[in-house]
Amino acid sequence: ILSLVIEIALNAVVVFLQVENMSRTLFALCYVYDMIVCLLTIGLLIFSLWNKSLQHEKSIMELRFGRERENFEIRKDKIDRINIMCHDLKHRIRELGETGYASDKLKKLESAIKSYDAGYRTGNDALDVILADAGVQCEKNGIQLVCMADGSAVSAMDTDHIYSLFDNAITNAIDAAEKVKEPEKRYVYVSVARKGGMAAAHIENCFVNDGRLIFSDGVPLTMRDDADGLHGYGMRSIKHIVLSYDGGMSVNVDGDVFSLDIFIPLGKVPNVQ
Repeated sequence: ILSLVIEIALNAVVVFLQVENMSRTLFALCYVYDMIVCLLTIGLLIFSLWNKSLQHEKSIMELRFGRERENFEIRKDKIDRINIMCHDLKHRIRELGETGYASDKLKKLESAIKSYDAGYRTGNDALDVILADAGVQCEKNGIQLVCMADGSAVSAMDTDHIYSLFDNAITNAIDAAEKVKEPEKRYVYVSVARKGGMAAAHIENCFVNDGRLIFSDGVPLTMRDDADGLHGYGMRSIKHIVLSYDGGMSVNVDGDVFSLDIFIPLGKVPNVQ
């Protein structure tokens, strides 16, 4: 407002007062100054709008982090309770077996418990919670989850970041694989390992490539039908976390195969942003 007031006043002086007595050089300088001030004012307004957009996006991502933290605590508590129940049931079944009691239903129950108990043990609690929940979702929707994960590779990362990063990536993969009709293509592959001083993660899945996948700033936007526009905050959240550790990520689409690769330096502390 101040710059515009000064500009209007100066313009009034130049246009309406003593124009005949002004030298051509001074007159030209006034117009150059006028043009520079206008451009700077427009630039300031554009920067203000861009900054407001970034602040809005940051607020949304902080809200997502808060909700994801709550979800992690709820899921972890649920899995801990189930693990305790499985442990108690195994002992109870063993006691019943030792007393000579046996039945097909009891054997099936014992088999189901052993199957759950032989679940994902990566060495990282946050990753275990995500994979356990993903396993349930995949089994429910007829998707094969293939996982080879060394949780110690990401042990230096903040727990909230681990949960947010892998939960968003794997959830996106499951959502996409769920829409694939061919049974042999309904899979999600997850790999986490140490490679050359880096923690390397690879998430791969098939998806229905109907040409609707749009990229923005190197990351794909959401393809969900219930989304309020194409926002893709999940992928932006992943990119934000990766960059905070001075890492890198790449997204590749080969026909109907979508893959996400993430590389984070081992032991790297996240930058404060």
